[in-house]
Formats: sequence, C-alpha cells, structure tokens
Amino acid sequence: MAVGGDGTVHEVANGLMIHSMQQQQQLPPLRAPALAIVPLGTGSDFARTFSWRPGDVQGACMRVTQGNRQPLDIIKVTLLQPKCNHATNAATSSNDSHQLQQQCQQQQSDAQVQQQLEQQQQQQRLHQQGATAAADGTRVRYCINVGSYGAGAKAASLAGGLKWLRGLAYPVAAALALLTYKRHRLQVCVDDSTTWQTFEDVTVLAVGNCRYWGGGLQMLPEASPNDGLLDVVLLQGMGLWDFITKSHLLRSGKYVGVKGVTLFPRCSSIQVIPSIHSSSSSSSGACSLASNPSQQAGSNAT
Repeated sequence: MAVGGDGTVHEVANGLMIHSMQQQQQLPPLRAPALAIVPLGTGSDFARTFSWRPGDVQGACMRVTQGNRQPLDIIKVTLLQPKCNHATNAATSSNDSHQLQQQCQQQQSDAQVQQQLEQQQQQQRLHQQGATAAADGTRVRYCINVGSYGAGAKAASLAGGLKWLRGLAYPVAAALALLTYKRHRLQVCVDDSTTWQTFEDVTVLAVGNCRYWGGGLQMLPEASPNDGLLDVVLLQGMGLWDFITKSHLLRSGKYVGVKGVTLFPRCSSIQVIPSIHSSSSSSSGACSLASNPSQQAGSNAT
C-alpha cells in the first residue's frame, strides 16, 4: 500500500517490480502484486486518471477493502551510461583530436577506479530505491504514470522542496525550472524503427500510460493505463511566458495544433538520445522506454 503522492507511489511500484524480478516470478495478472493507493500527496496525478479524489481517505479505504483489481501496464525505463565523446568539428586538427582522445581515456580510467570503489554502495542504494544496475552502468527503473525529460523532470525535482506551497508547488517549480533550464536537442526512435528523428530546442518530453502530470496538467489526454501502449508528447521552444499563456490548454488537454507541440502516434517503445546545445556533439546519455502490458502488477483500490 502506498499512502502519499506520486513519489511514494513510484517508489512502492518500483519495490514491487524489483522484488518480482529478483524472484523471477512470471505471475498472471490476477495473481500479480497488487498496489493499493491512498492518495495524500501534493499532486496525486496518478490518482486523477482513475477519478480518485486526493485526500479522500475514506473512499480509498473502501476501495482497498473491496479488493477489486484491474490490470495496470508497467513502463520499463532503461538508462544507459553516458559515453565520453570528443567534438567532431571538421576544423579540429589531428593533434588536437589526439589530445582530446587521451583526455577522454584518462577520464574514463579515473572514473573506472572510482566506480570500483563505490560499486557495492551504489548497488545497495539502487536496491533500496527499487532499481537494478548492470556492470556497464545501465540502470533500470519502472514507471506507472508519466515519465518526463527536460524542464518537466527538473520541475518535479524542485517541487519536492516546495510542498509547503501545497497546490502552488508544481506551478512555482515549473516557473523556476523554465527560468534556468537549457533546452536540449533530442534524437528519438519509436518502436525499434531504424528511423531517428531529431528535435531542436526541446523543453519537455513526456511518455506515459496515464493522463495527468505536473500537478493536474492533462499532458496525455487519451492515455489508457492498460492498453499496452505508450502515449508521447514533445514540447519545443517553450519558455516561461508560453507556460503562463498556454498552461490552460495543457491542463485541459486541448493543445493539439498548438505551435511547438508534437503528439506522437501511440507506440510500444521509444528510444531517446539527448545532447546539450553546444559546439560539441557529445551525447549526455540515452534512455529507452518500453511498455510491459499488465504483466507484473495489478492496481488495487480501483
């Protein structure tokens, strides 16, 4: 049972998933671990998709005691270790390229030594957080609502320290994030296609199987929590003024046709490679998301 907001639900869901994977259980939906939720958080966006009222303890307890379950898709998020790449500028001399390569190799060597010293502690922390890590640094997390990249992820992090603002925590965090966020270039590949699309000045990429995100914004208005598919939306070139003037469209889900908004066709997986705008083309890491249709968890309290 998760008593709290979206962060609590996320951690409990990851705990259920990592335990199931460690036990190598392949349970049918009706026998899968059940996740009961009492939504008491700042945002409680996951609960909104099911029309559960945040703070309604009595209603939540009634749903739990009734014991009804429904299948719930799990999004598997694979985070790849960033690689050290030097700039591919054609004007760079061969000598400079050699020096950059040596610096890169030295950085990798130092990082490997440090990684060996911290590996046991890191594995323990990841286990406690409900994550798994491979020897190459690849990390796996699970998501049951909406995962985001860019200013949205930064705003979610800031909102954790602004809970005293209650309902204003997410809007204030979003404003702060947009003031300081450096927009990225993203390469996106959908459903294991060989075609990669490049998007400039990306503000937010949101991927999920539920409708609400960011304290009540209906980012994915057509998303279903158990259709086995991912809904994806990408926002480009948006700053604080855009957030102020267009947030009502995001809150209502009626943003189709708005400049800078791209709504992808539903998919079963998506791969993302980001890079910060600069003269260098070095990547800052990669991420792969895939939907696991109703295999490992069922949601109780529904």
